Amino acid sequence: MMKLSNKKSKTITLLFLILTGMLLVYPKESLAFSLTGLQLWFNRMVPTLLPFMILSGIMIRLNLTEHVVKIISPVLTPLLRISLNGLYAVTIGFLCGFPMGARVVADLYTRQMIGKREAEFLLAFCNNIGPVYLLSFALPLFGLSGGAENRLLRIAVVISFFGIPLLYGLILRRTVYRRFSFFSENLPKPGPWAHLRAASDESRHPSFISALDASVTSACDAIARLGGYM
Repeated sequence: MMKLSNKKSKTITLLFLILTGMLLVYPKESLAFSLTGLQLWFNRMVPTLLPFMILSGIMIRLNLTEHVVKIISPVLTPLLRISLNGLYAVTIGFLCGFPMGARVVADLYTRQMIGKREAEFLLAFCNNIGPVYLLSFALPLFGLSGGAENRLLRIAVVISFFGIPLLYGLILRRTVYRRFSFFSENLPKPGPWAHLRAASDESRHPSFISALDASVTSACDAIARLGGYM
């Protein structure tokens, strides 16, 4: 078990006492904010993210990710110079929003479908706000849901939210990660418990039913954790 340093222990303890005190001093406000977070999770996150999590899990477990992105690969692969599996993570991250980008990258790396360097690179820019959440919740929250007078501003906001991360990824690829070839990168070696992980997932080529079952279980676990964080 990792032991925290004395300074860190005191800091975390102090933070815990402050947060506990705030909950006791402002119970009504704490309840209201907790309820708001849970309602946002249940009404927005669960219906928008859970289906994508399940479908993405099935694609990854059945090794279909490369087939999904072949249509857009002629455009994005030369720009980002990443593998087809990496391109799948970028696509899901931009279309579905966080935490799907990071989750897909983690799944691909765990299943040895992308290497460590490519996973690090992808995590830097592919875990962004989703278009559904942005258009249905974030923009209306700031009064940009409708009206011709806000049309240009809405377009500018959408382009900024998705264009800036993509531009950041392009810059990273040509600076920090310019020396790495993700196409020839060595994939992670199986760990000491790889045989147990493979057995629980019915090998690297499971049937559709087992892939569906594992994807549902994993997605429900992930969405529950997201609710706890919120």
